[in-house]
Amino acid sequence: MKTHAGRWRGWIGALALCAGAIGCAKKADLYEDHDWTQEASANQTAWREVEALFATDESDADRGNYILRGVRHDLTIVKDGEVDKECSCLDVSFGKPEDSKRFRWLGEIPIISPEEIAVAVRPEGAKCNIDTGPGRRRPSIYAVDQTNGNTVVVIEELPLDRPQALGAIVELPAPGLGLYVRSRRFKDHVLPYGQGTVATSGMCKVMTRSRATPKSL
Repeated sequence: MKTHAGRWRGWIGALALCAGAIGCAKKADLYEDHDWTQEASANQTAWREVEALFATDESDADRGNYILRGVRHDLTIVKDGEVDKECSCLDVSFGKPEDSKRFRWLGEIPIISPEEIAVAVRPEGAKCNIDTGPGRRRPSIYAVDQTNGNTVVVIEELPLDRPQALGAIVELPAPGLGLYVRSRRFKDHVLPYGQGTVATSGMCKVMTRSRATPKSL
């Protein structure tokens, strides 16, 4: 014969099982993936839509091969190379990285985007109203700025214990706008590099990108 205590234990156990089942059901509802299905094609629909949303003619693998733009220590103008612009105290060349008539690379020639170009500068032989002999002036590319669609290469002066950067990979200016070179600006002195007229805000204009220029220069 069952005692009252036994009956109570049986009822408590049944209630516990019931509560557990309800709780599990509620938890399953919370974590249920309503988009899940056993049909493989349905599982891939949303992913395909995302892929189409970001699809371009240029793949991620292609973009991964491009070298990030910026200042380069391994790029210079080749000796007796073609110069595209004579700025004050600085000659400037620009073009595709593989242009051997203009550029010399210390290492492997990089792959760049069609919307980028290589730029290199040199003080030797440039027209200058100050002495730029060996050891007297050491211009170096400090930064590359994008200003209202223009591309501006900024030149600084370096002490002897720092390596010069005479090249850069830069973004092409917007169609109709320009590539410029200017000195880094200071309150107490003025550097002589890339000085220009008031019309060019004191900068040396290297080139203007044609409005009809395709994506590759």
